[in-house]
Amino acid sequence: MKKYKVCLEKKAIKQLLKLDKFDAKRIKKWIHCNLDECSDPYCHGKELKYNLSKYWRYRVGDYRLIAKIDNEKILIFIVNIGHRRDVYYHFHSESNINFLKEGIRALNNGEGVQHGLIKEDE
Repeated sequence: MKKYKVCLEKKAIKQLLKLDKFDAKRIKKWIHCNLDECSDPYCHGKELKYNLSKYWRYRVGDYRLIAKIDNEKILIFIVNIGHRRDVYYHFHSESNINFLKEGIRALNNGEGVQHGLIKEDE
C-alpha cells in the first residue's frame, strides 16, 4: 500500500509562519495526523471545481489548505494556506496562478520542494 508524503511550497511555509502559534500548531498537527503517510488523501478533502479541478482543499477549522495530489510520485503538494475568507481570492489571482504553475513545474523537476517539514512534536 502506498503512503503519501507531504510537501509544502515555499509560499505555503511563509503563510504558515505568519499565523499565530496556536493556529500554526493546529494546522501542522492536522497535516501530520491526516495527510502525512496516509494511503488515501482524497478522503480528507474536497476537489475544487471548474478551472481549479486539479487541486484539492482541506479544511482545518477556519483555515484552508490548497493542495495538488501527485499519484505517480505519491506526493501531496500544499501550495496555499490561508483563512477561509480570502484563501480562494489569493489563489485565483493571476500572479498566484503563474506562481503555482512554476511551483508545480519545480515539483515535476524535483526542485524547491520541502520534505520532512512537519513533525509531530511541533
